[in-house]
Amino acid sequence: MRITFTAMGAENLSTEAISAVLKQAGHKINLAFDPSLFNDANYFTKPFLHKVFDDRKGLINKIISQEPDILAISVFTDNFKWAVSVAEDVKQILDIPVIFGGIYPTAVPEYVISQECVDIVCVGEGEYPMLELVNSLTNGSIDYSIKNLWFKRNGELIKNSPRPLIDIEELPILDKELFENEVEIDRMYMTMTTKGCPYHCSYCSQNFMNKFNNRVEGRPKEKEYAYRDYRRRSVSNVMNELITMKNKYNYREVGFYDSVLVVNKKWTLDLLGRYKEEINVPFRAIAHPLTINEEVAIALKEAGCFRVQLGIQSFNETTRKEILLRPEKNKSIMRCFDILDHVDVSYSCDHMFGLPGESEKEQIMAARAYSQLKNRVRITCFWTAFFPKTDLVDKAKTLDLIDDEKIKNINEAHESAYIAGQHGSVSREGMIKQFKIYEILFRAMPILPGSFVNYLLDHNLQKLIRFLPKKITLFVVDFIVMIVKKDLSGFQYMFFYFKHMRRRFKLMVGLNR
Repeated sequence: MRITFTAMGAENLSTEAISAVLKQAGHKINLAFDPSLFNDANYFTKPFLHKVFDDRKGLINKIISQEPDILAISVFTDNFKWAVSVAEDVKQILDIPVIFGGIYPTAVPEYVISQECVDIVCVGEGEYPMLELVNSLTNGSIDYSIKNLWFKRNGELIKNSPRPLIDIEELPILDKELFENEVEIDRMYMTMTTKGCPYHCSYCSQNFMNKFNNRVEGRPKEKEYAYRDYRRRSVSNVMNELITMKNKYNYREVGFYDSVLVVNKKWTLDLLGRYKEEINVPFRAIAHPLTINEEVAIALKEAGCFRVQLGIQSFNETTRKEILLRPEKNKSIMRCFDILDHVDVSYSCDHMFGLPGESEKEQIMAARAYSQLKNRVRITCFWTAFFPKTDLVDKAKTLDLIDDEKIKNINEAHESAYIAGQHGSVSREGMIKQFKIYEILFRAMPILPGSFVNYLLDHNLQKLIRFLPKKITLFVVDFIVMIVKKDLSGFQYMFFYFKHMRRRFKLMVGLNR
């Protein structure tokens, strides 16, 4: 059976995980990749440049040439419209089933499967449902009883129940071959050691998944109160993957993209100890302020961690506790920073603009806190965006900040992105202009002395930033920060663009001959 996956803008670990299971069973897997230059839902959104570098026709032709028996797309909120447009274009030429899976279809399956171009939706984990689907197609007919899958059949909608959560220890190593011609795996090796998240922050899509997973078949009733799901591979399992792939790709960096890597102290120290001895290349990881202590920080430093990403979002404790479901105190957050500064581990801080109830006062509070930090490599700025079925949507509705029409727009993916130069669910023009000042200030802060930042704030001089051209200023600031702070992930992103721009130039020159 021939399966084509399509993806946009970046390597997709979920697609690699499903592909590995299918390949293990002997199926033929192909990828049709859209680099989506200057419209990648991550950072760059420049419509004019996107028109220049877009190759939608080439993407569709590649899918057609692969002669797939089924087209599969991993869908999240920000790429849903792109996924629908690709499926529609393919359906005009090929009469094949199209399956959408991922966190967005899991949250709003009724809406997703209502799209004419979508035949099947996977809700929840997709590795084994996809395998069972492909196996049934191989045998000549679709099995419409596969758990986790919703089907259309002769005008009927078939909704199968979720299955028990899988043991991730049993999964094969990610299929990196699928993306090796599209991203530089030898430069940055991406992986995950977990599924789920031990926290349930209201704004994150994982907030919805925690609730969804509590309803799956076989879930112990006594665990329902925990409101979350978190599964972690053994250290030996993770190391087997890293060693195998280092031998294959000789990668120079590793990115652990777990929602939170640093959770269990013993597991973390065991992993970092073996990583230092057997891998010994720079890596980045995501942590929670409450999971960092001096012993863990020292282990991170010694193992080669070049950045710890920390979600802070706000320095208003009431906002964090009541709106974001983040009960940690400011003193705990600052203690985390003090430890990382003392041990000399670099870190980035995630910050959100436009949170319900917040104003300029909270941004000044955050600016003064960030100005004290020594090893901040980047203040990563996001704009509050509502994701379907999350607690943040419920809280905003309770506060009369959004209505049913707004929720409908959220569920149908009509909100703008929370990054890529867009403003998420923040719509008030005055608020956007005000917060843009602090976005520029925060993104420049890693290269500004703390005393200078506080001088600006003391004399209200940060308001002068509003006279700067926003887009070019942000680009220049980010580029300088990347160079000065030797931001490896920034370089990785830049190389991705160079690679695909060069490829597109060659294609355009060839067509013009």
